[in-house]
Amino acid sequence: MPRTMLLPALLLLLTACGSAQRQEEAPPPRLIGTCEGCEAVFEYGDRGLTAVDTLPDFHEDGQRIKISGTIY
Repeated sequence: MPRTMLLPALLLLLTACGSAQRQEEAPPPRLIGTCEGCEAVFEYGDRGLTAVDTLPDFHEDGQRIKISGTIY
């Protein structure tokens, strides 16, 4: 009897050990490009852009930058 149970028990053990291996999780999908901080495009919300737009601290003292180009 023990010999007849040995083969099924061995197969069960090997099957259980093979299925217990950790599978790697897929990385989360990227929404935009591969650049760092690309998700910042979503932080502006659905507010429309005008020909002239300013940042919140534009009226405070400090260095300002001018950005020009086409908005798509």
